[in-house]
Amino acid sequence: MDTGNPRKATWASPTIRVGDTVQVRNLEDIVQTLDNASCTENLPFMPEMQLYCGKTFTVSRCVNRVLVEGHGIRRLRDSFILEGVRCDGASHNGCQRSCSVLWKKGWLTIEQVNRAAQSPLSQVPSGAPCHLSLQCQGLAKTLIGATEPLSALDMGQYLMDVRHGNYSFFGVLLMLVKMLTDRLAWKLRRAWRSIWARKAGQSQAVQTLPLMPGDTVEVRSAREIQATLNKDAKLQGILFADPMWICCKKQFRVLRAVERVFVEDSGAFRKLRDTYLLENVTCDGRTFRGCPRNCYWYWKGAWLKKVEGKHEGST
Repeated sequence: MDTGNPRKATWASPTIRVGDTVQVRNLEDIVQTLDNASCTENLPFMPEMQLYCGKTFTVSRCVNRVLVEGHGIRRLRDSFILEGVRCDGASHNGCQRSCSVLWKKGWLTIEQVNRAAQSPLSQVPSGAPCHLSLQCQGLAKTLIGATEPLSALDMGQYLMDVRHGNYSFFGVLLMLVKMLTDRLAWKLRRAWRSIWARKAGQSQAVQTLPLMPGDTVEVRSAREIQATLNKDAKLQGILFADPMWICCKKQFRVLRAVERVFVEDSGAFRKLRDTYLLENVTCDGRTFRGCPRNCYWYWKGAWLKKVEGKHEGST
């Protein structure tokens, strides 16, 4: 069936905005939207998402573009992020990346329903696929298939942000200014790191102690962290991204240790050590043209120091 121009169809369809309450459709309804690969418009409905069928959530972000590692910012249509919904990795070798789950519009409804008559987890109807795709939404090869190139000069993406409530008009302007200044700062830091690496010879090791969930830690100073990084701003393969510098000398609580993840650009499964997630310390996307994925930053133990006497539940 000819759906016409997809861009026009997107603008003409009913609008879901940030802050709206939506319900994830029953699994039997969602299955009807999926192709043989358990995808809608090449975005897979993962087994981990079944737990949310029939439940209601608040829309956290309306997604019209995402950062795909190694490929830049790309357009993603009619997709949303729901507040507090992250992948637990249960069907993906226990991956601990805790990615925000992407939801297509066809998997959601804003209509009033009788929730009492529904079970939290619907059953797949007779004749429907028995197994959902084990593709991971967060991998570059998956996102490339579900997205398309998007120029930074395409003003429509920023108008969509305002229309859907991601940013105000003034917020979009601030985001663009921040993106430009951060890009300049990144180039300056890269040049400085090259000079530092030649003088220092190699990154300096820092003795670390194991951290537990709930521990309070302080991010080390910029000078201390810089001493651990190589010329690519990495320590043991983990990037210290430019937006992370603002966390220096601030205190946070440890969410958990990260021991196993899928690498986004390669899809390889990787075991990690001495690496942590911090509570509520995520990428706000403003440096990356407003990418809404809200990914957790990875923190090496060498970049943190425990604040003694403080733990979750302590006074």
